[in-house]
Amino acid sequence: MYKFKENLIYLTSNTKITQSELARILNCSRQSIFNIINSNDPKLSTISKIAEAYNISEQSLLFDDLSQKGEKL
Repeated sequence: MYKFKENLIYLTSNTKITQSELARILNCSRQSIFNIINSNDPKLSTISKIAEAYNISEQSLLFDDLSQKGEKL
């Protein structure tokens, strides 16, 4: 099952990289991050950059339930 939205909300709420910090890393606005979270079809390049920022695989970001795995990020 596709978990991108839930995982990104979890990551921005439970790690040092908040939505504001992620926006800085991706060189975009916080509104853009909000739009990415609510997108049903994020760009692969965006997924790659987010996964890199959190030091996780793209596959984990898309499909794993990070909140249940107890990811230490």
